[in-house]
Amino acid sequence: MNILMYPARVHSLDNPFISILADGLKKNGITPHHFTANSLVKRKMPFHVHWLEGIFWGKLSARVTPAAQWKAWRIVEQARYARQNGQPVVWTVHNLQPHESPNPAKANAIAYLRRHFLPLVTDLVIMAPSSEDAIRTAYPEVDGARAHVVPHPNYTGFFSVFRPFTDVRSALGLGDATPLLCCVGKIRPYKGISETVDLLKQMDRPFHLLIAGDGDNSYCAEISEKIAGDDRFTFQKQMLSHKEVASIFSSADLAIFNFQSILNSGSVLAALSQDTPVLCPNANALVDLREAVGSDWVYSFNGPSPSRRCGRPWTH
Repeated sequence: MNILMYPARVHSLDNPFISILADGLKKNGITPHHFTANSLVKRKMPFHVHWLEGIFWGKLSARVTPAAQWKAWRIVEQARYARQNGQPVVWTVHNLQPHESPNPAKANAIAYLRRHFLPLVTDLVIMAPSSEDAIRTAYPEVDGARAHVVPHPNYTGFFSVFRPFTDVRSALGLGDATPLLCCVGKIRPYKGISETVDLLKQMDRPFHLLIAGDGDNSYCAEISEKIAGDDRFTFQKQMLSHKEVASIFSSADLAIFNFQSILNSGSVLAALSQDTPVLCPNANALVDLREAVGSDWVYSFNGPSPSRRCGRPWTH
């Protein structure tokens, strides 16, 4: 079986979700073909779209809004062609809204997809049962689409190829008595890292917070200013390799995800895949995740205090 997917590939250092999904599809006899907006050829096969904001990905589309608008128009045209030929149009719902607020021109491109693409969707892929109501409330355009629950894959197998991992604790000069906390990934305001720093600066218990990743320069500067002169914090502002991400998670005692809003999180699953407990909001798919793996692994803001890691002291 062949399907047309957008995107079917991403930059090698970006979210590995697509490559994990593509490998899983191939193992089950399904061949994903990458939809490209550069071609006017329409293909008679099921059409599977992921992030709507994916139209802004790529060097040209990120800078030139008409290029992203062209992608949006091509997605709609392919979806119409698929429906006209009896093929399903599938949308995997990753977010309730884009992680960054788009400028007016980009917002108009997203609005175009909402008006013209979403009503063509026949099937939704959601990652947790508890998310469906929030999705249908946020996107009434998909009211008639069937919903299928397909949990987000973990990263255990993906990260295993990068062993042996670096001992990040030793690299930071930390002893076993100092709990290592981490905020890892793209540095974005919705992740609440700045607010996390504010809270931790008030703690009188030993800890070290490693913030690692690249992101918006002004937000990174805000974080750097807050932690300046405080040796309990380290900020490694850089694009991280998959091995570096896995090494940090495998060395940490707790991964903190202070999301201001969230539907699903691959980063939370990446931490858990490295046997690292997480602290995160009790919201949407993370509610189901906590029920699935237990409160010893997923501490929610309104749940038990993150006072231990699998029997090992954290804040004693």
